[in-house]
Amino acid sequence: MGACGRRRERVSPATRLRTQSVAKAAEILGIVEGQCDGNTIADCTISGNESYGVYLYAYLGQCSGNTIRENTVSRNTYTGVYLQAVTRNRIEDNNVWFTQGQGGVDGVGIRTASTTGNFILKNTSLGNVPNYDLDSDDTAGPIVSASGFLSGTDPWANFSRQP
Repeated sequence: MGACGRRRERVSPATRLRTQSVAKAAEILGIVEGQCDGNTIADCTISGNESYGVYLYAYLGQCSGNTIRENTVSRNTYTGVYLQAVTRNRIEDNNVWFTQGQGGVDGVGIRTASTTGNFILKNTSLGNVPNYDLDSDDTAGPIVSASGFLSGTDPWANFSRQP
């Protein structure tokens, strides 16, 4: 598939997904003993999906060493960027906004569940409910929700704002 398309089992060796605009979700799945390691989704606009914007999932498989960076992820249903049962991935410098939610499910900006060792750094999440829902076994920069002028902010900070 082309850049920022759907990716399924056994994506490795490393695949780089890159584009200016895309409407489809970007999935990296390592399901049922599949493997998807070392992929990059970068510089994409991912919006208007009926499910997740970016979804990394490793049920009975492996999904690690992937990088999701410098993307605009907007107006998707359920979750903008979702990592489930994956390890050692990097989510960095993404702009995630107005995830809609549906059927009583919140529209989360960036979510990690049943994960370990992931890095979540330098992201901006705006107008999602909640903006961040992170597993305690991951490492994240501080979440800054203050308004006004910022001084002395941690360079790894994630930003969280409601409109």
